[in-house]
Formats: sequence, structure tokens, C-alpha cells
Amino acid sequence: MDRARVWLPRAIAVAAFAMYALAAPPSLYWRDAGELGAAAIGLGSPHPTGFPLYMALAKLASLIPLGELAYRVHLLSAICAAAGVWCVGRIALDVRDDAAAVAGACAGQLALALSLVWFRHATTTEVYAPTGAALALTLRWYARVARGGGPRTGLALAWLAGLGAGLHASYRLLLAVPIAALLFVRLRRGARWPLWTPALAVAAAAAVHAYLPVRSASGRAAALDWGHPRTAAAFVDHAVTARRIRVAYADEIGVRMSGLRRAAAQAADHLGPLALLAAVGGLVWAFAQRRERWLAAALAAVGAGDLAYSAWLNPRGLVDLQNGVPLAVAVAIATALGVAWFARATGRAAPFAGAAVAVWIAVPIALVGGSARWAAAAGDAPRRWGEAALADVGPRGVVLARSDDTASALFFLSLAEMARPDVAVLVRQHLWDVDRNRAVLARARAPVDPVHPVAALAAQARPVGWELGADRPPPGIALRAGPVVATWQRGPVSGVADVRAAARRLARVLAGPDGADPNAARAHAAALVSLGRLAYARGEFEAAGALFRAAAAVRPDHVAAWVNLGVVADRLGRYREAAELTERALALAPDHAVARVNAARFWLRAGDDARARYHAERAVATEPTADALAIAGILDARAGRFDRARRRLVRALQLDPNHADARDNLARLPPPRAGE
Repeated sequence: MDRARVWLPRAIAVAAFAMYALAAPPSLYWRDAGELGAAAIGLGSPHPTGFPLYMALAKLASLIPLGELAYRVHLLSAICAAAGVWCVGRIALDVRDDAAAVAGACAGQLALALSLVWFRHATTTEVYAPTGAALALTLRWYARVARGGGPRTGLALAWLAGLGAGLHASYRLLLAVPIAALLFVRLRRGARWPLWTPALAVAAAAAVHAYLPVRSASGRAAALDWGHPRTAAAFVDHAVTARRIRVAYADEIGVRMSGLRRAAAQAADHLGPLALLAAVGGLVWAFAQRRERWLAAALAAVGAGDLAYSAWLNPRGLVDLQNGVPLAVAVAIATALGVAWFARATGRAAPFAGAAVAVWIAVPIALVGGSARWAAAAGDAPRRWGEAALADVGPRGVVLARSDDTASALFFLSLAEMARPDVAVLVRQHLWDVDRNRAVLARARAPVDPVHPVAALAAQARPVGWELGADRPPPGIALRAGPVVATWQRGPVSGVADVRAAARRLARVLAGPDGADPNAARAHAAALVSLGRLAYARGEFEAAGALFRAAAAVRPDHVAAWVNLGVVADRLGRYREAAELTERALALAPDHAVARVNAARFWLRAGDDARARYHAERAVATEPTADALAIAGILDARAGRFDRARRRLVRALQLDPNHADARDNLARLPPPRAGE
């Protein structure tokens, strides 16, 4: 049993690393992976909060002579994820060292190693796997201190907490209160060493974060410097900007409770009901053990805190599995304790009962996601995506990107691999960052005004790639479609031949098994929707509808595809079909304000006032825009509720004085009765 206690956690961790290394993409990956990889290789400063410890570790990983640069940084995530899996097993065995604990440790390790959210971040360049590993390691030292560990253990915990501040912000958000509470109690009970822990933690955090202002001030990575944290004010702003934006986002769309439900549902899907049941049992058992109550409280705090983080601070992260890593760690540890408790109750059969439960828990978790887990390892779709964008931009051109997928891939190709050093890549959402615009343009030797680059480019003959989005290019500029970016044209472009050709090229770019990766499918669907909008703007409604349907076929849960299909059907006079298509969008995203208003409008045109009223009232209750109020007012007038119709139409005109429907229908209302 002693050998099993030592070697089983190691064996599972090593097997997990091998699995992650095999499943990792051989080249670039989607979303932030290219940006983080480029920043690490060039020792720059990525988006807030900068992740300085991760940057240093990723730079070291990029020096390993194995595969492409991007793959080397992916391996850092695999190593850290395997270390986190090992820590889960060790925490369970630190609690008890019997055969039941060994079985429980295996169950917890397998639950974490195979969970979809952990698997995803273990195989790609992201900060979440190192953060999860640091979280698990910190919880192990935390439990040791709670059990009476001496000064060395306590000071090691403080030092580790300081270093962890250089990873994702969720680390310090979730662990600051539990660690501070434990150290305060140890101080109250007579220990003097906790007095030194704040200074040690701050010193470790300061040492790690010194990388950001020092590297920024050097000016040697200006094109990879997102926050310019060279001054004290800029450094503080870089450290808190992400949290401020996300809180505002959550408040703006009012998705707090729905985000909490979605986060809980996602955890249940990825970890399975058996693991969650075992985790609840593990927490109950740990709270009943006087020696383990601090660990149980910390696990509960981390799990509840991560759910709150997903709902309040970063609801957007639920879409692409950015959230859930800390929760997975907490659930895995609690699962290990719960399985051990159950196995211990079976007496001599503990090893066999525990092993059976471990397999029972692990198999359903491993099946979540199916073959899509491994799709990214089958090819280099993100690289083909980025190279397709660069291929459409002429020499000494500028790409004005919009999505994270395109910008991230182009950052890596142009700034880390120097694939097209003559092309400058700017992100339209961040054109306010004049310093970075200037650095990127100077690196590509593009004499373009960094303050107003779009207007400056409109006055030049320089090739420009424009990733399609909701915003439009400057007046006088037409767009010739490409698979990833459109190119600026000075003359008019009619028809949809270029759009159809772009869709065919897009299908070739994402052909192959790696195109089945969820993020590849999402990027494919989003690009098809953008091409459909371009066709719609040119008046080619049938072609637009075909592209939107293709997007829905690639990604059936793509809300924008269904919303735009409804718009096309409405434009073609098929009102009931338009309403039914929009209902499908609302089934996927009940809080989608535009879809809700569209549903009310389309049902109204289809002659179904009851359904139109249902959607209009919900739209007014959740987001009373001018469109929502106008439709609700029209329905009130049709039902003879003229007073309320008048109030709503007047309010719609206050919000939008040029709203034609509100103005016309207000004029048709009978005059108010005397005394009103």
C-alpha cells in the first residue's frame, strides 16, 4: 500500500501529461492563445492583468527544442495541468493514508484530468492550467498550515500566494480571504510567524510583477505591449482593467442569475452528477472532521467563488470554457474525500469499492465532448486561418482585425514568427491605444497616422484587410469578400460572386478533422454570418439566407445565424417563418434583446398578436429600447389600450426622435379624453 500511495498519483499525473501532449494542437490555437504565445515569446505584456509569472514560464517553455514555437508553449499548460492532477491526489492522501484514501485520490485525479474544461486548458496556450495547478498546490499547503504546520509551512504558503498573484486574477480573488482568515486565526492562537506573511507575500508578488513595468519601460517589446504598464498609474490600471470591464458587462446585460445557472449547469455537464454527489459527500465528511474543517471551508469558498465569478465578473467566459477551472479543482478534491469516505465504509472491500466508484465517475466524464476533444490535434486550422487572412493583403498592407481568433493568429504569425513582417495588424476595438498602434505601424514600416489610422488609410492607396463585423469601413470604401478578411476597394462591388468564392475558400481552410474543433466551428460559423451580412447589404437576400443556413449547419447553437435567418425571411415576406426562426434563436439565448424585439415584430406582421405581445412585454421589461416600446405601443393600440399605447410611443420617441413607426402610430391614435 505504501508503494501505491506514492506511485499511483504520480502514474496518473504522468499519464495525464502524455494524454495532454498528444491532444495539444501541433501549431497555433484559437482565441487568446496566439496573443499570449506571441507576448511570451517576445517577452511582452498581454491583455490585463498581464500574467507576469505565466509570461516567464511560457518564455522558458518556448526554448524547448520540440515542435513549433506554439506547440512548445502548449506543453507548459500540459505540464502544469499534470502537476495539478498530482496535487489533487496528494491532498487526498495527506488527509488519510489508508487504502480507501488511495482509491479516493485516484477518483479525484481522474475526475479532474478528464473533465472537459481542464482538458481544454491543459492542451492549449492559456493561463488557466498554470493557475489551476497553483491553486491546487496552494490548497495543499493551506491544509498543512490548518493542521498545525509550523513557520516554514506557513511562510511557504505566503510565498506561494505571492507568486500566484502573477497568474490569473481568479487565483487571488478566490484564495485571498481563506488564507487571510487562516493566518489571522493562527496569530490569535499564539503563533508569531503569521506577522511576517504579509511582507513575504507582497515581496513575492512585487518581484513577479516587476517584470511588467521593467519590460514595458525598455521599449523593446512595444508592439507586444498591451497595457504599457511602465508607470505606477498605468501598472495599476493594467492590473484592474479586466475586472472593471467585466463587472460593467455583467451589469449591462443583466445576466447575473442566468449566468449563475449556466455556470452550475456547465459544471454538472462536465463533471457529471456522480462526481458532484461524491464532492458533496466529501465536504460533509470534511466538515465533520475537526482537523479538516479549514480545508472543507476553503474548498467551498473556491467553488462558490468561482460560480460567482462566472456569473458576476466574466459571464462571457462561459461561452468558450474560460471559466470553471478553480471549480473543477475544488470539486475534484472534494470528490476524492467523498469516495474515500464511501470506500472506508465498506471495510475490507475498500480498495475494490473505491476503485469501482472511481471508474464509475471517470467514464462519463471522459465521454463529454466526444471526439471533438481531440480534433485540434489533427491539424493546424488556426494557422491556415491566419495565413488565409495574410494571403489576401498585399505588400506593406494593414489588417484591421475584429475578432480574437483573427487578431490572435495574426499577432503570432507577424510578431512571433515574422511570417509577414511587412503587414501591420491592428485591432479595431483597441484603436484607442495610440502607443501600440504607433509601435505596430513602425515595426511594419507603415507611415500611417496612429491616432486616426482608419481615416488615414482611407486617404492612401495602401492595401487594407478589413475583417467583417457590425461596423462599416469609411465612406467611399467598398469591400471585396475574402474567407477571413475583406479587402478595401475604391470602386463599387456588386453581386455576390466574391462572397460565394470566399465561402468556398473558407470551407477549404477549415476542411479536415481539425475543423470539428468547437472553436474552429465557432470561427467558421461567425465568418459565414459575416459573409451573409455582406450579401444582405448588397441586396442579395437569397444568397445571404444560404450563408446563414450554412452557418447554422456548422454550428447549430450559433445564435446570430438564426437571428439573421429570421431577418432574411422577414425581408422576403415570410413573416411566420421569420418568427419561428427567431424563436429558435431565443431558445438558445433567452436574454438576446434584438432577437426578442424581432420576434415581437415578426409575429405582429404574421398576425399573431398574442405571441407578439408576449415577446414585446418581455422586451419592455428587460430592456425597454425604442423598438421594444414602439412595438408594445402598437399592440396596445390594436387592443384598444390607447392610454398605455400613447405613453409607450411617446417614450419611444424620447429615446429615438426619428423612430418612424412610433411617430406614425402615435399620430393615428385617437385624441386623449378630457382630463387626461
